[in-house]
Amino acid sequence: MMKIKKSAKIKQPIIVTIVIVVIVAAGYMLYASYNHLPPFQSSSPLPGDYTINQQKSDTEKQQIQKLKDDPSQKVVNQQTDTPSTPAVDPASNKQVASVVITYASIQNETVSVSGFVSNVAEDGGTCTYTFTKDGLDVKKVSSSMSNPTSTTCSTLNFPASQLTSGVWTVKLVYSSTSSYGESSSKDITKS
Repeated sequence: MMKIKKSAKIKQPIIVTIVIVVIVAAGYMLYASYNHLPPFQSSSPLPGDYTINQQKSDTEKQQIQKLKDDPSQKVVNQQTDTPSTPAVDPASNKQVASVVITYASIQNETVSVSGFVSNVAEDGGTCTYTFTKDGLDVKKVSSSMSNPTSTTCSTLNFPASQLTSGVWTVKLVYSSTSSYGESSSKDITKS
């Protein structure tokens, strides 16, 4: 009887070890399958995989050699992050600003408009939104903010109750000590 108990005690650690090995092996197989590791590795790329061909063609090798032999053939990047200099209006001696209304709408009883100057980057300008209907003008002023290549007019919000029902035409005028410009008109409708 003693032998039977001893043999059961020896079998228990072996069974536990086998179970642990099976769990670890199954875990690795899942991980390997998901990450395309051996034995699930494929020699051909899967959809969405990126492959890089590091072999240079004969044409590429010739071009590289030409540039090494004569560096003056290298193309120089002419791009800049600054806008081109705007034209100057001879009458006012100010830069002609290209002004654009980017958004004009009435929603939830609030009028919202915004715009920018695409060819001038400066601080200190004034953005004036003019709403016109049947000879009546409603003017609203917002500040401007300089960006690296343009000037943004702050978004203007005000209660729609300040406008009567109907179609209103909105125009944006940008003015500073050195620039002036007007946008095209946009229509908004108040119900």
